[in-house]
Amino acid sequence: MTFLEGKAVSEATLQGLLDVVRQLPVEPEPLWVTALRPEGKDEFKRQLLQVMAFRWVCSLVPTLAPGLQSLAQRCGFLESKDAVFSEAQTLSSTAQLGLPEGHPGSVYVGPKMEAYEQACGQTKYSGDMVMGPLGTYGVFVTAQEVGVLEAVDASAALEMEGVVAFVDHASVPGLNSSSFVPQEEHIFVPPGEPVQYAGMIVGLVVATSLAQAKAAARTVRVTVAPPKEPPIFTIEDAVSKKSFLYGPDVPGKNLTVGDPDAAFKDPANVVVEGDFSVGGQNHFYMEKQTVMAAPEDMGRIVIYGGSQAPDATKTRVMMALGCSSKDVVIKNRPMGGSFGGKFTKQLPAFCAAAVACKATGRPVRVAMDIHTDMGCSGNTRHIVKCHYRVAATKEGKLVAFDNKVFADAGFGNDYTDYIVDEIMKRQDLAYDIPHYRGQITICKTNNASCTPVRAPGLAQAAAISETIVEAVARKLKVPQEQVRELSLKPKGKAVDTTLTEIPEWNMPELWATAKEKFDFAAREKAHAEFNAANRFKKRAVALMPLKYAVGYIMIAGAEVTVNINSVDGTVAIQTGCCEMGQGCLTKVIAACASELGIPVEKVSAFYPDTSVLPNLLTDGGSAGAEVLCEATKLACEKLKAILEPVKEELLSEKKASGQEAVATWEEVTNRAQGPMPTDTRTLLSATAQFKVPKWNDLKRSKDHPPPALPFWNLDPEPTDTWTYFVTGVACSEVEVDVTTGEYTLLRSDVLMDAGNSLSPLLDLGQAEGGFVFGLGMYLREEVLIDPESGKNKSQGGWNYWPLTNKDVPRIFNMELLPGNPSSRNSYGSKGVGEPPLILAYSAVSALKKAILASRLERGLSEDFVLDSPATVDRVQQCMGLRPSELSLEAGKP
Repeated sequence: MTFLEGKAVSEATLQGLLDVVRQLPVEPEPLWVTALRPEGKDEFKRQLLQVMAFRWVCSLVPTLAPGLQSLAQRCGFLESKDAVFSEAQTLSSTAQLGLPEGHPGSVYVGPKMEAYEQACGQTKYSGDMVMGPLGTYGVFVTAQEVGVLEAVDASAALEMEGVVAFVDHASVPGLNSSSFVPQEEHIFVPPGEPVQYAGMIVGLVVATSLAQAKAAARTVRVTVAPPKEPPIFTIEDAVSKKSFLYGPDVPGKNLTVGDPDAAFKDPANVVVEGDFSVGGQNHFYMEKQTVMAAPEDMGRIVIYGGSQAPDATKTRVMMALGCSSKDVVIKNRPMGGSFGGKFTKQLPAFCAAAVACKATGRPVRVAMDIHTDMGCSGNTRHIVKCHYRVAATKEGKLVAFDNKVFADAGFGNDYTDYIVDEIMKRQDLAYDIPHYRGQITICKTNNASCTPVRAPGLAQAAAISETIVEAVARKLKVPQEQVRELSLKPKGKAVDTTLTEIPEWNMPELWATAKEKFDFAAREKAHAEFNAANRFKKRAVALMPLKYAVGYIMIAGAEVTVNINSVDGTVAIQTGCCEMGQGCLTKVIAACASELGIPVEKVSAFYPDTSVLPNLLTDGGSAGAEVLCEATKLACEKLKAILEPVKEELLSEKKASGQEAVATWEEVTNRAQGPMPTDTRTLLSATAQFKVPKWNDLKRSKDHPPPALPFWNLDPEPTDTWTYFVTGVACSEVEVDVTTGEYTLLRSDVLMDAGNSLSPLLDLGQAEGGFVFGLGMYLREEVLIDPESGKNKSQGGWNYWPLTNKDVPRIFNMELLPGNPSSRNSYGSKGVGEPPLILAYSAVSALKKAILASRLERGLSEDFVLDSPATVDRVQQCMGLRPSELSLEAGKP
């Protein structure tokens, strides 16, 4: 650059260089222009060029002024590769639970029992199931624009070598539907029908190799006519056109508790208003939707795949094939991750594979690639916008909420009705909010239908409520933690928004324990000293509480069959464990060993098979393992009752023959199928089902018939629909570069009340994973939906960024707290796979503190909005960096 030739390193040279940089054209990047952020990131890019020029000049100054010293320090944005990987993460996990003797969590202490097979690559996933010489591969053909499907021309594909068939709507013998709510979405869109979103499936190419199927799929020509009405991709557009999920006259739902209007009129209260948005999040499981369907004896079709809802999946396949339930067998395989993504979104792959198998009479494997998978998923987690209005005391105690929430459901319901209900009813979190009014508008758009993602609904509710806490704290000029502490639900009869009493509420004590354990006051003081000495780097720490509802209603009815092998006393359990990494089988095996009093080495368990257990419901919500352990306990109790007279008879025989009256487990089981006469032989199998507990208000009786609506839509909602509540506290610490917006998560400490854990080591891993998944949602993962076509531009790992080892906390401490077992199940356990996700928002709270510290120091107001996810560009823009601040004179305003 000729401007710099011959010039000294000085303030004048810096300002001249910045003037040159400001005049440089900034080429717009269409990638970042989305339906949610139509402005893109051009302003961030423009400012970043100036910042980089400023930092470069600073690097040439021998001795920087005191206020600029932080620019000479290594920061996350400029770290070298060697520096990044030389700084190791410190991870500490503790589970001092003091479990009762004989408890499943003490009977087996170790990793997931399939862990070694997984680590060695021996676990057989759906894509590993052998198809034999007649096996074929299916690749989807999708429509990439919204409109009306005119034609699908597969003639060129059918002429290619290895192609067996092109399967489309005409191949479906039954109902052409692959959606959770029947007929919302076709398996294959027929010509003349609308293409509701970019990425809808129109056909399946079947070939003898995957490469041939992919090549042929690329030759299929899909013609889409313009839509009758302009497509809708944003919440704002949907609201303006009254495009709501249940029609223009039914915007959504509302709930009122207490008297919010009186609270807002009370002159003693302070009122704060604002707006906030929460973006989507993809499941980004490692194993994409993969299914193998094969013909079997007696006209059956057997399907190997990963599903969180085996029976619901089988039912949709049955409907698609136009057959009876007995003609379809689902053999669930372990899933390489799910996070809710295989609760409903697996249905297109299952139905398509089954239809193709029926049409060709050959085994068919359908394995979505990452682009098809993410294209069919869209935003996945519901995008939410909220206008909040809150009343609080002058000290910071939250008094009333009046929130208007808008959610993008996509083009169909899927499981939206339940999820938006959770968003509306869970905004109290751990706080006592006596007056609440919530309205939620359910928008129908031309995006793919949204679906459950880990902590569905509660993740968005937490972001809204914690944003409100932070806004109140800034308005009153008090710490966030003061607002949180004053607003905690009190010890005693704590209730949630639906007025359900919360059993074993321990948050006041847990909060006090965490503050002391995490040395919060000292860390705050240290950060204040650091910030005073560093103008362009800021640190902050935030403390946040958690209340998370866990319910058994939708997974009640879980079944297991426990079989005892009489010859050696080993046990084989047929289960409903939809294994997706959570270690469900391990917990069931430990529960069985605990109940029967035998070593865990004598017990084995199997993944779901609908030909063995045909009515397998949903597994998820951090509660699947608990209900299956309850069913296992019931089955074991049946077997113990069966074996008791056998044991007594055996002891009597031994005593009569002069032997010691002692019988081993193996002797008893062997005697149960023992010598002649054969009428003494005993059935050594027991099936048990765990139903909704008796305290639940939804139990059926002649006075209480099955409800006409889902339980969450009943008014009033039945009491005790939620089994128990998980509590926890997190403390997160960040360092932020004021000039670039880049930040480092220095440390996170998490304290979780896991009750009496069914498997402490597994629960620690689940809690850690849940927290990190939440960091991805709240900090980094941004779904990029094209505002013109609705196409997902963040398909694959190039434009979608789950957390890496550099993004997780440098110091990460997770602890499961003893002493507060749940009274609502037999083992006192609590699910911890989803709840810690909410606590990841503590990192965002810390970021907002750091932003506030910088803004106030530089004479700016406390008003700013940091939407979710809190990406680097958003953080940098919230800093409000002014051109005059890029100066070698540290004190210059």
